[in-house]
Amino acid sequence: MSDPRLDEDGVWKMSKPVKIYVFKNEDSVKLSFRVTDYSNFTRWMTIDQFKHIAENWDKDEGVQGLETKNGKYFWYYSGCGPRPERVPASFVVCNVNGWSLRWSKKDQENLVEEFYYQLNNKNHWD
Repeated sequence: MSDPRLDEDGVWKMSKPVKIYVFKNEDSVKLSFRVTDYSNFTRWMTIDQFKHIAENWDKDEGVQGLETKNGKYFWYYSGCGPRPERVPASFVVCNVNGWSLRWSKKDQENLVEEFYYQLNNKNHWD
């Protein structure tokens, strides 16, 4: 029986909109942003920078212009689509280096939960 995370040729598909790796010894967080099942791009920031995102993405305006070594982040919750229609919606936005990414609030909550789990537990790369 084949694993559902593999395609018909045995290639591992990416499924999460964002995958996180916390490297405590290096004080860094690696974020892999999914573009397609077969493509992602990676960005790095400090643990404190991601903590700021984890604590503020759903507050007021969210995170606006967080400066990292990979550029500025705009990371926030949106309750509607773009103007002029502003259709009621519920999603998280992350803008960085010319990319505008969106995923569900639940995926964001899972990402924050995973961040704190990795931060407070031993990982196989530690």
